[in-house]
Amino acid sequence: MKTWQIIVLQSCILAAWTASALLLWMPLAFSRPYPGTTTLTAACYDTRQEMVEALGGAMWREQRVAGGVESNGALVELFTSKNGETWSLAYTNPDQMACVFAGGEDWEYFGFPAHLIGDPS
Repeated sequence: MKTWQIIVLQSCILAAWTASALLLWMPLAFSRPYPGTTTLTAACYDTRQEMVEALGGAMWREQRVAGGVESNGALVELFTSKNGETWSLAYTNPDQMACVFAGGEDWEYFGFPAHLIGDPS
């Protein structure tokens, strides 16, 4: 293996490790105040169902709008409230522990770029 290939491989491993660390540890320090609402203090839940109920409850009223499964079986999901007033990005590991690791206001959907949709015929 050539030196440049080793460097590229090491960079990929470091990037994957960093992303995993962020997904696992960032939720522990997560909170998100919204104007006129209470801060979300519980970022991690024992089950995905508990998290979905919390996000969909009276305080946030967020519903799942997008998601995908990682190669390890973990689920990454985007939840938004009506008209994107609030949003949350959540991660559920294969053991069903779920964490909200990012959130904010004014989510805007741009749609799929035409070149990714393909020929509809």
